[in-house]
Amino acid sequence: AGWRMVGDPSGKSARTRWRVLQRRGQRALVLFEPETGRTHQIRVHAAEGLGTPIVGDPVYGKAGGPMLLHAWKLRVLRDGKPPIEAEAPLPKSFAAAGFALPETADAAV
Repeated sequence: AGWRMVGDPSGKSARTRWRVLQRRGQRALVLFEPETGRTHQIRVHAAEGLGTPIVGDPVYGKAGGPMLLHAWKLRVLRDGKPPIEAEAPLPKSFAAAGFALPETADAAV
């Protein structure tokens, strides 16, 4: 078992900005920027909002191969303290799918 969230008009609000960075055939590298922090927010918004689940997502899409979901950059704001920031390169599974983070992605974020 596990969690499976669904969009509900009477539920709590969840907002995610997104844009396509690259396309490879029927796949795309999409940058998601959640403005809220709900459980499985990006996965639900990809599957329900965009109508295309994240590759390999066993809950909201179709399992098989690695799930191509990666936290490239994180920034956690804290009251009265400097934010916590982290950055990680794309995993090898993204390269195997034909994707690399474009040099211009950082400037456009």
